[in-house]
Amino acid sequence: TVPATSTPWLTRTPVDTPGPSPTATATRTPTPTATPTPMTDIRAVRELGRLETMQYVMQTVVDIEGTRDTLWERIFGTDKLLLIATGEAVAGFDLAQLVPGDLKVQGQSVTLILPPPEVFEYYVDEDETYVYQRAKGIFTPVDKELETRARQLAVERLRDWALEHGIDFFLFCWYRGP
Repeated sequence: TVPATSTPWLTRTPVDTPGPSPTATATRTPTPTATPTPMTDIRAVRELGRLETMQYVMQTVVDIEGTRDTLWERIFGTDKLLLIATGEAVAGFDLAQLVPGDLKVQGQSVTLILPPPEVFEYYVDEDETYVYQRAKGIFTPVDKELETRARQLAVERLRDWALEHGIDFFLFCWYRGP
């Protein structure tokens, strides 16, 4: 056997059979560990205090057409698109509205009077929303704001659908306030 070398990154490979002389091979050196930069930039801190109790994930189809302002557009067509939008509506209770009298403890029983329920947010998920089809007249220019209007309409439809189908009703079943 060959004695160990004093250089930690080189070792000798022992050779037991006749042949070429032993060769030095490199061993891996440890990868340096990155140290995080001790800088943090806090933009805002706020308490949420929300109890989110209901989430609807919905999909809607928006079929929208640009305005037909000119005679040319009335004859040769206009810009229109079909948007498939997926979105969410989240509702619950804002616990930041609780006052000291809303929590009552009587022996082993605890009573909490919740504030009125509310819809916290509703939005279109941009990663799951896409234009399925777009068509325009042969000489009609592309309406650059048409997709933006379609997305705004999708948000309104998602909010209205959630309200019509009981997102607030289910919350009121939990609510026992005044």
